Amino acid sequence: MCAEALTALLNNAEQSGLITPAPIGRVYGRASSQVLNKEKSSIFFSRNTNQGVRDQVLKQAEVNSCSNFERYLGLPALVGRRKIAEFHNLVDRTWSPVTNWKAKFLSTAGKEVLLKVVLQAIPTYSMSIFLIPSLITRKLNQLLRKFWWGYNEESSKIQWVNWKQISHSKESGGLGFRDFRSFNLALLSKQGWRILQNPTSLAAKVLKQKYFSKTNLLEAQLGSRPSFAWRGIQAGLRILKKGLLWRVGSGSKVHIWKDSWVPSLPAFQITSPRPVDCRCD
Repeated sequence: MCAEALTALLNNAEQSGLITPAPIGRVYGRASSQVLNKEKSSIFFSRNTNQGVRDQVLKQAEVNSCSNFERYLGLPALVGRRKIAEFHNLVDRTWSPVTNWKAKFLSTAGKEVLLKVVLQAIPTYSMSIFLIPSLITRKLNQLLRKFWWGYNEESSKIQWVNWKQISHSKESGGLGFRDFRSFNLALLSKQGWRILQNPTSLAAKVLKQKYFSKTNLLEAQLGSRPSFAWRGIQAGLRILKKGLLWRVGSGSKVHIWKDSWVPSLPAFQITSPRPVDCRCD
């Protein structure tokens, strides 16, 4: 909510007697029995917000203002055009333990355990929220390769097997290492699946009102000026749609000529031409 809208809401609430002139943080605390930590709370104003509005909002909230967006749970609150700079800390966090480990004293099994349990787990949370720039995922894959095959300060050792082959499952002849780009898309696809399965959740309601209020998630478009998180969900949906199938119940919502609902067919869709006189959906 913008500062002007918040100010108008507060003024209308005070004039109608819904709240007292007391700071809104105290009113919220009495109503919810939850006290805000003022030392960890701040308000960011856009450059177009005049000083009078800022003073009124800060007086009601009883917190300080900040000059830029801060990180929340290690993630950027606002992702601008400098996406690579925003997520470059993932590379630093992944490389830091690599330099501290004495790889030459580790067995092959020890390297595999550390790589899978520690290194591959570092960017998981960020990748479940945002579509990480491809340059960052390539660097992360490169760090894993260097750690696996060995390196020194001046050069890396010979990589005898292609990393794509190593990334295959052990049943397919690989070692089960993750390709971070594919892993990122898989996590974002999972977010889309959660929205489909839990349409009454808070996240699903917020996204629906903002991006697909008149349609469903699978038919939603990217829209104008979308958030970086919504771009990630859209990228995951493209993967999700390739494997989704309708479970036909009453058939009231299934378009039999357009939707995927026949598991035995290659494209999961009816490929025969639709009769001209057919009135069914």
